[in-house]
Amino acid sequence: MASKKDIFRYMHLGEITPAEIKKNKKEIVADSNLVLRLEELGPDEYMKIARPGSPSILIDPKWLTFNLRGQDFVRMRMEKRGKFLRHGDEIKVISAGNNVSTLLNRLVPGKANSHKPIHPYTLIKEAYENAGRGFYSCYSIVPIIGSDKRIRRIPLLDCIDGTLLFAYAQKQCGGCDVMPYTDAHKVAEEGGSVVVRVPSRSPKHPRQKFRIDNLAIKEGPLQNVVGASIITTHNCDDMIYKGIRYKQADEKISSKHFNFDAHDICGILAAMEDYERQGNMTPSQCSYILVPTEFMFGLYKKMRKQCIVEDFNHKGKVIEYCLNEAELESFIQGCAIHYGLEKTFLPRHIISGDIKEYFNQWME
Repeated sequence: MASKKDIFRYMHLGEITPAEIKKNKKEIVADSNLVLRLEELGPDEYMKIARPGSPSILIDPKWLTFNLRGQDFVRMRMEKRGKFLRHGDEIKVISAGNNVSTLLNRLVPGKANSHKPIHPYTLIKEAYENAGRGFYSCYSIVPIIGSDKRIRRIPLLDCIDGTLLFAYAQKQCGGCDVMPYTDAHKVAEEGGSVVVRVPSRSPKHPRQKFRIDNLAIKEGPLQNVVGASIITTHNCDDMIYKGIRYKQADEKISSKHFNFDAHDICGILAAMEDYERQGNMTPSQCSYILVPTEFMFGLYKKMRKQCIVEDFNHKGKVIEYCLNEAELESFIQGCAIHYGLEKTFLPRHIISGDIKEYFNQWME
């Protein structure tokens, strides 16, 4: 059995070097059409993403740092990566500016509807179909009902990493622990709460325990509305820093937000599976959380294991590094927009195949 360190080392910055990625592989240099070049990349090749005297083609240049020395370059690159993930452009599925009545008419069955209420996935798909070219750091939703109007930011990278963590839990360590607390009278209107324990990706770290709130679990007229309020109490070390976000000078929205990460996604998938075993498909059908298709997971594996970036230091010397989280997120968003959501990301209940098998695909 592979160790946790070996399984997740590609996800920890600094543990994989460009030299390891390049070893015994043919170099393919790309400075445009990265999505198509990635799909064409063979198993015995690696892609060097070149910056030929120009800003990044992966993320907005305003989040980059050029011409810094040694450790200053590393430090500022990490800082800019964090700012992009917290402040980068969002694909807004539900925003504070949406007309609540219009949303309710589309999501809730009633006399105003001449058709069945739409699935939350339809809203997400429409948002991606209407998204222009750009550098996106997540898709986002704002609760339609209730007093908690914090923006829920959901990075596609964490949807993938969370799915892989869920698959790892099922295949390697007996699954996740799920403890539902959903007997309250107002569950249909406010959603239920579930306490979960999920594995950490770091060696020798204990399981992460947290609560998922506002999980749509009861079939009823508000089931598609309740799903937009989902949130967790998860607060691992990485989340502490992701949660530090101050309003930028040119931002009009509040700085209050919640960033989902891989542990959150893993826990939500575990809760869905637990309810599915009991014959309750509502949590899966009414979720705003996406799961990668097998095709998208294959592209992601190439990004992690077969891609490097070429840059230049303050002396003009070539330096190489592996993709960081900001570059990965922007790359994945580009794939979702280029190929369309139906080919790249789906709700759990209509995904083809068993997502637990992604673990075997990752280990190949």
